[in-house]
Amino acid sequence: MNLKTDFFNDLQEKLLPCMLHHLDSSRFPQPKFMKVRSVTERPKQVGGSDCGVYVVKYVDAICGGIQLKNAVWDPTLDILTFRYRMAWKLNRGRARHISEWGIK
Repeated sequence: MNLKTDFFNDLQEKLLPCMLHHLDSSRFPQPKFMKVRSVTERPKQVGGSDCGVYVVKYVDAICGGIQLKNAVWDPTLDILTFRYRMAWKLNRGRARHISEWGIK
């Protein structure tokens, strides 16, 4: 398996059930324990309000097959650029869409 396949498998098997349980615990049972691992060789958040940007960039990189090992982001310039770029993509409807994940 590759990093992209592992990510989507983990997302479907572990993260999605946790999110669904959080949204509606009466319909979705408590998921099994989710193992968390720390990755050390990735860009780290330094600001107090940038966590969402980092999560979106990590997921986008994994979906695109981009390795973040030893990548360096400038915590001021790059994060601001990432925010503007994400806003532009969302506004233009160019954000990545995963059609087979239709949740009812």
